Amino acid sequence: MNITNKTVLITGGGSGIGFETAKLLSAKGNKIIIIGRTESKLNAAAAVLPNTTAIRCDITSEQDVKDLVARVSEEFPELSV
Repeated sequence: MNITNKTVLITGGGSGIGFETAKLLSAKGNKIIIIGRTESKLNAAAAVLPNTTAIRCDITSEQDVKDLVARVSEEFPELSV
């Protein structure tokens, strides 16, 4: 991946492929937003990844998605990936 200096949102970023993707993109100087259902996994992942924000969100919940959109729009208007 040749993505640098962007703001990137990754679903499932607390573990597995999402976490590994977040790790690679964080190492390239990107600002990372990881989302997922398990707050403890997200917080643990964000603690070891530079420039990473964790947001608990169940994308199967309409209200969670609305809250996520509102928060990201407010805090990360530069979101690009």
